[in-house]
Amino acid sequence: ELTAERFVPDPFGAPGSRMYRTGDLARWTDQGEVEYLGRTDHQVKLRGQRIELGEIEAALTGCTRVDAACAAVVGDHLVGYVTGGPDPDTVRAELARTLPDHMVPSAIVPLDAFPLSPNGKLDRKQLPAPVFAGRSAARRPANAREETLTRLFAEVLDATGVGPDDAFFDLGGTSLLAVRLVARVREELGAELTIGSLFRAPTPAALAARIDDTAAVSTDALDAVLPLRTEGRRPPLFAVHPAGGLSWCYAGLTARLGPDQPVYGIQAPGLTSDGPLPDTLWEQAADYVERIRRIQPRGPYRLLGWSVGGILAHSVAVLLQEAGDEVAVLALLDAFPAEQWRDRPAPEEGDALTAVLRMAGVERGTERDRADVLATLRDAGSPLAGLRDATLSRIVDIVPHHARLMREHVHRRYEGDVLFFTAAAPRAEDWLTKEAWRPHVTGTITDHALPCTHPEMLRSEHVARIADAVARI
Repeated sequence: ELTAERFVPDPFGAPGSRMYRTGDLARWTDQGEVEYLGRTDHQVKLRGQRIELGEIEAALTGCTRVDAACAAVVGDHLVGYVTGGPDPDTVRAELARTLPDHMVPSAIVPLDAFPLSPNGKLDRKQLPAPVFAGRSAARRPANAREETLTRLFAEVLDATGVGPDDAFFDLGGTSLLAVRLVARVREELGAELTIGSLFRAPTPAALAARIDDTAAVSTDALDAVLPLRTEGRRPPLFAVHPAGGLSWCYAGLTARLGPDQPVYGIQAPGLTSDGPLPDTLWEQAADYVERIRRIQPRGPYRLLGWSVGGILAHSVAVLLQEAGDEVAVLALLDAFPAEQWRDRPAPEEGDALTAVLRMAGVERGTERDRADVLATLRDAGSPLAGLRDATLSRIVDIVPHHARLMREHVHRRYEGDVLFFTAAAPRAEDWLTKEAWRPHVTGTITDHALPCTHPEMLRSEHVARIADAVARI
């Protein structure tokens, strides 16, 4: 077994030839150079994702004032250990600019020196556990509800000294821990929270105030407009949902765009009720124009959409222009015109279930029905697992509805340039290219090819390039 693990088949050589897996970790840079990152001996799996600790350690050693570094998994947390006396917050901020979100340690622990074994090697078992301490414990909870929530934050995060004004995600919170917190709050307070509640109210004090507004708590993550960031000096960016109707997928992009860029997610109708869905994408786009104008009455407008959201964003841009408004940015993320899909088979419920799993970054396995999908989402720690069964069922209905409207849609021409992002990994639909938009766009189509598949487009390792391109316009 060890021989088979080390001597792997050579895909470039003669049949039966093999290559030796050295265990060295490296990557090709954009300049065509090979950058050595470390060793793969300490690959770990955390919250369903494989992580190369060597890659994190290489990034840590490149941070300001870091002399040496190592990384480890402690409980549910990824932890970075450093020497040289750097500021932990500065190190995390630098890592966030270069690493995917799931590879940024929840804590940075400065050490005078690393613990060594008798033979002089790093003794990982002797590394101290991080202490996730709150920063606002000086203020006591104002009431019983704040006190209960502060205690639950501390329990779920395994943190000490949590105060009512400490933010969940700043204390090492993750999507899996958020699901646990929502469940604990439901048990103790009977409040029907969603993961979206934590986006809007990330501290015990803010969450206590939101619980008083039961309607807001139950639907805030499903609102027609999801305020991912409301503050900032730049004009707002309006990000239109993909086929499932939710705009949660743009949270990572929002973080990468920085504090000066307000971002509003436009979400599909029908997520919170069983009312009739729009009959056409033009009807849906007209509704989105009204929502956008309530936030920004006049242009220039900045629009973005992934997948079906790109078709809708293009239609919104056309309607705004036809009304005399200026559109400054139209960014399409691996989205292709309606006519590209007309002759393709319409999706069935199984396809919709696959789409819901992909929204959570999970590939479909043996799941047979909606109950199986919900169980898988819970096991994966997905924020979607916090949705009620009825809401998840509506999402499963919305996916084929959008597919049908997309096949019936007839585009009108957009007068301007398009910023396009292609999922450049090989795929069966090789006819899908940015050139398909030429009949529907008068300006230049600038393409950015990302080394990913369509479902991976908005994962953390790719959103940095998307954010950089959008921010430059």
